[in-house]
Amino acid sequence: MRLDPVDDQLLRALIIDPRASFRQLGAALGAADRTIARRYSALQAKWGLRISANTDGGVLAGERWYARLRCAPGSAMRVAAALAKRTGTSWVALIAGGTEIVASIHLRSATEAGHLFMRDFPRTPQVRDVTAQRELRRFARSSLPYFLDRYSSADESLTADQVAVMRPALEGDEPGPPAAVDPLDEAIVALLRLDGRMPLQKIARKLLVSPSTAERRLRRLRSSGNLTFDVDLRPSAAKELMLTAVWMTVAPDRLEVTGQTLVSFPEVVFAAATTGRTNLCAAVLTSDERSFYSFLTETVGTVAGIRDIETAPCLLEIESSAAAER
Repeated sequence: MRLDPVDDQLLRALIIDPRASFRQLGAALGAADRTIARRYSALQAKWGLRISANTDGGVLAGERWYARLRCAPGSAMRVAAALAKRTGTSWVALIAGGTEIVASIHLRSATEAGHLFMRDFPRTPQVRDVTAQRELRRFARSSLPYFLDRYSSADESLTADQVAVMRPALEGDEPGPPAAVDPLDEAIVALLRLDGRMPLQKIARKLLVSPSTAERRLRRLRSSGNLTFDVDLRPSAAKELMLTAVWMTVAPDRLEVTGQTLVSFPEVVFAAATTGRTNLCAAVLTSDERSFYSFLTETVGTVAGIRDIETAPCLLEIESSAAAER
């Protein structure tokens, strides 16, 4: 399985501006906008292409938590399916023989986190134990480098001229300090978490505002740094690959450099520093268990500062509400 050169360059162009129009993308890649639209739809269907809003670091950031739930035998699938439907859940997977769940959950406040971890989970009889770790610093968030490295048929990097064509599609506003937000801003971001390329007309229609108001708010959110976009491919889109969750304990004075070192490896599609007994978590993509063993012993094993490590293969990913509603 190989990425077509046009698809390869389309992905690279979307990294520059995830909300660029098909006409803008076509101009950069030398293709008709209808061809780009068709290629984009094919990437969604075959590769699980996802573009979604990211508010980390802005005034809309909220809190990102990573939960690990140990369930009663035979109940994990039902609990995972219910968790995946919850607003704010971005990723859910079964690990450890199918009796444990790992999930990434965005929560708006400490109060909401308290309700989830101290009220909702304890009241769920199938849940035997819960470990919750709050994200402190995210180092990487995309599987794109791995797929581009593994499936590109050649070096399809964009030329300087192609990059220049893409640049005007960005806001063009000078970056400024994070601006105050209101309920309309929050509603726009909520829709863009479901579909980062949702058209302005659709946003306006859903929120009962004019398209010009939606466009102005979106430009302000992006230029102020409150809103960026993630471009990602679902690891399960390539069924032959092995996705493994990794938890590490790292010396505090080595945490930043260790996180940065890990994300320099294309196999590491996600890494974040967290609270908890372990303080660095990651997701690793490899072709099979032998490749993962080599990566673990020959690559991770050489990184200074890692004191302890735990691994668990992800047996099944559960589609979240954000992905299901696209």
